[in-house]
Amino acid sequence: MSKFIIFALLLQLGAGLSHAQSKLSGSVVSATDSTGIELCNITLIQGDNVIYTTVTDANGAFALDSIAGGHYAVEMDIFGFNTHRDSLHIANHTSYVMPTVSLTPRMTTELNEVVITADRSHSVTRTADGQIFYLSETAKKQHNPFKALQEIPLLISDPSRSSISTIDVNSPLILIDGNRVNSGVAPISPADILSVEVITNPSARYIKDGVKAIINIKLKRKEKPYIWYELATRNDIPLGYGFGVGYFEIGNPKYSLYGRSSVNYTYHDDTDSEISRSDTGYTQDFSQRNRNDKRNWEGELLFKANPSGADYFATHFYATTGINKDRLTGNGNLMTDDASSPYSFHGNSRDKSTIITASSYYKHAFRKGNELEARVAYNYNKNRLTNARSDIFTDEAQNLLTRQLFNNRRHSASLQIDYQNEYSENGVFSAGAHTSLTLDRVEHAFQPYSMFKHNEVSQYIYAGWVNKFFNKLWFVGSAGVEGIWLKADAYSNHYFRPRVSVGLNWVINQHNSIGLDYQLTNTAPEVGQLNPFNTSTDMIVKNVGNPYLRPQYMQYIPLSYTYNIKGLYVRPVVYYKRINDMLSATGYTDEDGAFVSTYENHGHFTQLYAVLHLSYRLKNGGVYGSAGWYGNYYKKQSAHSAFTSQFGFYYYVKKFSFYGTFSYDNRFVSKLAVTRYYRPSMAELQVNYNFTPDFYIGACLTHSTGEYHTRTITRSGSYKQIDNTKYRERNLRPWIIIRYTFRKNSDRKINLNKVLNSQEKGIKLSN
Repeated sequence: MSKFIIFALLLQLGAGLSHAQSKLSGSVVSATDSTGIELCNITLIQGDNVIYTTVTDANGAFALDSIAGGHYAVEMDIFGFNTHRDSLHIANHTSYVMPTVSLTPRMTTELNEVVITADRSHSVTRTADGQIFYLSETAKKQHNPFKALQEIPLLISDPSRSSISTIDVNSPLILIDGNRVNSGVAPISPADILSVEVITNPSARYIKDGVKAIINIKLKRKEKPYIWYELATRNDIPLGYGFGVGYFEIGNPKYSLYGRSSVNYTYHDDTDSEISRSDTGYTQDFSQRNRNDKRNWEGELLFKANPSGADYFATHFYATTGINKDRLTGNGNLMTDDASSPYSFHGNSRDKSTIITASSYYKHAFRKGNELEARVAYNYNKNRLTNARSDIFTDEAQNLLTRQLFNNRRHSASLQIDYQNEYSENGVFSAGAHTSLTLDRVEHAFQPYSMFKHNEVSQYIYAGWVNKFFNKLWFVGSAGVEGIWLKADAYSNHYFRPRVSVGLNWVINQHNSIGLDYQLTNTAPEVGQLNPFNTSTDMIVKNVGNPYLRPQYMQYIPLSYTYNIKGLYVRPVVYYKRINDMLSATGYTDEDGAFVSTYENHGHFTQLYAVLHLSYRLKNGGVYGSAGWYGNYYKKQSAHSAFTSQFGFYYYVKKFSFYGTFSYDNRFVSKLAVTRYYRPSMAELQVNYNFTPDFYIGACLTHSTGEYHTRTITRSGSYKQIDNTKYRERNLRPWIIIRYTFRKNSDRKINLNKVLNSQEKGIKLSN
């Protein structure tokens, strides 16, 4: 790896020395009275990529320093004026002064009381691996970035939860100006958003981390100091789930400090179940209630520095700690060939975890588009899981007590080096190397000398290439190889696995495009799947891992068509997925008659999926929805199919905001079990009232269609289980949210934003 790093550094050093920096300045005035236009957006573009941006000052003047020589398209845009577009060539070692540009006021045409204006937000730019969207002027005037991002057709943005997902319910990796972030969307002012790129075919650099989609938000260049903080709280009525959170960020264009502290809790989340089990020699029927209580704290600090236009540095500290408590009560009847025994039971589980992360990040731009990134991180995680259960058989006055205590530790570290060179208007080369180390220890404290150790070393190297052919066809290709050396107790193994990501995007015209992608990737088993100790206190069912599991690898081929015109966006997608050596739940009955739930590498699995995504933007809101069908094909089983759908809307009336979100799947099918859902998993109706643009109160009704409940049937050999569960807290109930945001001189924010995020998921044996 060291030779690779030295080679990449030499490549970039040579490229950086061969490029000299230049300056560009000019002014923008109104054509009607020749006065300077303040806050006009100045954008330099190469191909479909925004390279440099700035805004004019109070006199209409602008200046850009440290520009790489080359050909650029120049765009000058501000609401109320017609956009000016031009092209120029900037030579090296020059200070280029543009002639004064006069913008004419934007004219409108009235046809039967309909006003028609040019609106860039209705256009979609196709890229090699995704699409670029632009916010409307209405969205840019919002004070909440999550409200503004509701306009993006491929995203579901929730202002109350401050969360973003893709329309196919994937949690995306969020980048700001191409840099990794964690929760860096909240500090953004929508007026600063230049574009939002949604990447649906991540490169080999990202698929190693299981990234399925990427959102890259590009921002305007900042020029002034700023202060930002936000406070919010949300609570169910009566008490159920709630949180309180505070953010702050303070700084200037070169240095800033970001911080966050949040507390969330779950109070008495109750589920009631009627369960029937049968196997050779017994039948068991019982009722149970599970009561779950949680509390969790998260805190982080991020120091960012941008001392020059070519260097970025950040140091990040993150910590979280939480407790998850479960209380189980119930009664039932156990029938064997000889007798029938009524019994009751109660149990308690306590799962406490702590994660501490420290990381540093450095990025150097030899020139625009020619960048080297390096990140080093260390994570420490400890977890303590205690289980206790008592089964009392009333006829025999017998008390069966089971107790467990697990002390778990994880140390992990990583080093990532990534290089990217935009060598032409439509050509990009990238390469990188990622190294990681994970040391896990699972100690069963109530069993002397019972300890499971899992150690893993990973080395990953990749390269990628992007180009455009015939001015219509984008090609993106990347490939990598990962070597993993692992030891699970006495079992050792090592293997090399490839990762490939290839995509073709045919841009037919500005309204139509067709995309075809291919991915090959692999997934290693989690420590909870490898752990050989029983984590169940149930007298009939055992939960154990399998230390001999191998990684699974997946091939994924989606075909998509996109049509957009004005506010309408239509995207049908079909895909084929095949998984070999699939990590799958399995089970068997042991010699004691107990059912052992474990994991195995289950041959191959295929899935066919077809879905239609649709969204339409209204004058003061929008609607979106999707509906799909998929078929699962497990080895030596007949085909299983299921239906999935979701629908949502948002609408603004003066100071009021209205939202609705509905999501429904009819069933889920795995190798062993089929789960049927009898209500939508989400059915929320919400209304917010803004006292000021930065202060609002909101009320929401959750599960407005009624109580959520499921029926799961599990079969393995002679074992069968039927589980009817009602989720008592997922019923019609309101919650209240209050959020206040303060911004001062937000246009001086460093646009590196939160380049760091903890990749540590933590060592955990329970769900």
